[in-house]
Formats: sequence, structure tokens, C-alpha cells
Amino acid sequence: PLRRTLDGQFALTMLLLLGAAKAVASTASVSSGSPGGVFTPTMFIGAAVGAALGHAMIRLAPFGAALDPGGYALVGMAAAIAATTHAPLMATVLGFELSGDYPIVLPLLLATAVATLLARRLHPDSVYTAELRRRGIPWDRSIPERLALLQRDARSAEATARGDDDDDDDDGPGGDVDRPPAGADDGGRAHPPRTG
Repeated sequence: PLRRTLDGQFALTMLLLLGAAKAVASTASVSSGSPGGVFTPTMFIGAAVGAALGHAMIRLAPFGAALDPGGYALVGMAAAIAATTHAPLMATVLGFELSGDYPIVLPLLLATAVATLLARRLHPDSVYTAELRRRGIPWDRSIPERLALLQRDARSAEATARGDDDDDDDDGPGGDVDRPPAGADDGGRAHPPRTG
């Protein structure tokens, strides 16, 4: 149905029914805990709403006969994706890649920017960062701070895999790296194990 929606092949009533049905089905699926994504349903719901707006513009605007509901569907789809992911450029590029139509780039940019701004005002997290936050993974830091956390977690995982203690508070930023191996004297020279 997404391709037919983008091609403008559905009537207004059918678009409204399909969009509402997809919203209800996606909500039921996600809230029940069954596996399923939100990206593709968002694409379809946005396309259905955009195409419905295109059909309404055709009927109401004096220049409506020249409009194509498929263009409105594409812009609606990109705006819905931008609103849920908070990634307007990604949504714009996706919309352009689907259409290959240069004149639609400016409406795509405008719609995705406005959708992202409104979505961030209503809810500061995207669907992906909200899930990370729900799992206790902070995502509101800067990129260097996030990279530092990832490096710290990787060092901790390596230390755990080696069987080292995980008390890095007294070891400084390098963890256990500067500590001589077990069985070595103060100069770092290893001694053979004692027998008997």
C-alpha cells in the first residue's frame, strides 16, 4: 500500500481508513510487546496523512487540479519520519532517494525541519533515544562524553574478561594497565613459581 499511496492511487476515504488502521495496529503491536518496528508504520502513516492533505488541497484550492497527492504523500512520509527520529536530513534524503525528483527537495527540507522542531518541543527524545533512556542508557551527553563512556565500558568489560578486579577508582584513568603482573617483583621482572 505504501507504493500505491506514494503514486496517489488511493481515494481520500481509503487513505484515512488505512492510516487509522495502521496506527491502531502498530500501537497494539508495540504495546503488546511483540516484536515489530515503528519505522515502516511511521512511513505509511505519514504518507497516508500527506496524501489525504493532497486530496483535500485538490478539492479546496483554486489551483488544485495541478496538484499531485503523491508529492504530498512523500512530504508527509518524510515529515513523520523526521518527527519520530528527530533526524530531518536523513528523512529528507530518504524522501529524495525514493522520488529522485529535485523540485521536491525544498518542500522536504521545510516539512522535515518543522516536524522535527515541533516533535522536539513536544517530546525531547526520539523513539530511539526514548528506548535507550528507558533501558537506563543516557543519551543526552555530547559525542565526546558518549565516546569516553563507551571506552570506559570497553575497558571494564576487558578487565572482567581477564578476571581483574573492577575497582578502577584507585587505578587512575588507565585502570590496571600500570600494575605489574602477578608474581613479579617491584622492577616488573617475573619470578618462576615456587614449588614445594
